[in-house]
Amino acid sequence: MNSTDTFLRNQHMTSQNTPAFSPSATNSLEENQPKKYILVLDGVRAIACLAVLAFHMNLVSTGFHLWQPLLSIHTVIGTLTYFATSIAWFGESGVILFFLLSGFLLFLPFAKALLFDSPWPSLRRFYIRRIFRILPGYYAALFLIALFIHPQFLSPVNWHYLWIFLTFQMNFALSQYINGPFWTLAIEFQFYLLLPILAWLFSLLVRRGTTRWRLLKLTFCLFLMIAWGLFTRYWSVYISNTSTSDFLIPHRVSIALIPYIYSDTGRYSEVFAVGMLACMVYTYTQYAPSRPSWHTWMHRLSPLMLTMGLALFSFLCFWHFYFIDITPRYFATFPRSYVVFPLLDPHILRIVIHHWGELQALGYALSYGFCLLTLLYGSTKLKRLFECSLLRWIASISFSLYMWHLPFLGIFGNVVGHNLQRQGWSPLAEYGVLWCWTLVVIIPVSAMLYRWIEQPGIRVGEWLISKLER
Repeated sequence: MNSTDTFLRNQHMTSQNTPAFSPSATNSLEENQPKKYILVLDGVRAIACLAVLAFHMNLVSTGFHLWQPLLSIHTVIGTLTYFATSIAWFGESGVILFFLLSGFLLFLPFAKALLFDSPWPSLRRFYIRRIFRILPGYYAALFLIALFIHPQFLSPVNWHYLWIFLTFQMNFALSQYINGPFWTLAIEFQFYLLLPILAWLFSLLVRRGTTRWRLLKLTFCLFLMIAWGLFTRYWSVYISNTSTSDFLIPHRVSIALIPYIYSDTGRYSEVFAVGMLACMVYTYTQYAPSRPSWHTWMHRLSPLMLTMGLALFSFLCFWHFYFIDITPRYFATFPRSYVVFPLLDPHILRIVIHHWGELQALGYALSYGFCLLTLLYGSTKLKRLFECSLLRWIASISFSLYMWHLPFLGIFGNVVGHNLQRQGWSPLAEYGVLWCWTLVVIIPVSAMLYRWIEQPGIRVGEWLISKLER
């Protein structure tokens, strides 16, 4: 196996699965009239996609020694560079933003039905749209990548692995052998299957009483969902590997349940729940009789929410890069330079090791949730930044861009980058060529595949819905 495959497989890479809705199905938020579409969220989705792309570009460029992100931390410039680099590597959290957007957008019709007794969303329409939004592009990517990049998966001895990918059972570890971002598709698809069931279970408790009483009960249900996500992370990381949980269920049963309730990265229930909480707030302020006063109140709170979101986000970015810096598989060839605060470092190291894995997803979800609410209720100028045509176009191709960027980055490293290194190009010039490769090859190819595969699939799904509803 070549050096690029080895490097990429050993990284803790995350990526996104694009929320399953068309960018045309969004529109801007107005204060006094509920709208079906939320245009600003297209910009958020584009930012999440670009963040994941930049993160993987940084991983590839670091693996090929195109640049060295860590400088001496004992100088002022080195310290500032360290913090700037920690922000630049936030892209790994882009997958969390995608999960949060899925929770927000897909819960919208269910939240309205739960709070205001609107008609219950059609499950047939819901599932058909999800299937035809995801399966055509995903299956095309799966077979093309297997055919041209990893043909060993088409061998009969590996067909059982291919079946795992076809049925969305792949975990993070298995996905690294064919295309790292695929693991998030399994989590997203499983959420699609479970969301109508969860909403129905919520309805057994929520759909009684006044609107405000329903709001409180739905909030309680979503907090239980967050608690379940945190519990399964803690259980799977700290309890399942020991006999500590034997007083609840037999240890063998506990181990056997892990793939179904946690897998190897978690099911991100707490992240989806935060998105659903934001959706609940938005839905209530859109349709409640007192919505003008609610909008005014939320608009006044938007600067505070933005400050809280950005402060938490900046803290987590530093924490995240600190975690990368002390993990040898990321920068094994670089000297350890994470000693920033000599008096606090022993305690920070212990906190990062013991709590980062269980709390980072919720932390990023909360920071993104505050920022999302700020966009929904903040100033018009802020919204316009996320409603520009360029970001909306990137959002439209984000699913293809998500699935194809990493294989093409691997091709660059194995073919183009290798030849450039043999010719003696400088690391800075190689890094520039990497960006040109992204702009000239990866993004246009993703746009082409969106037009040729995803759009026809979406149209077939809408045609099938119309035929069935007749």
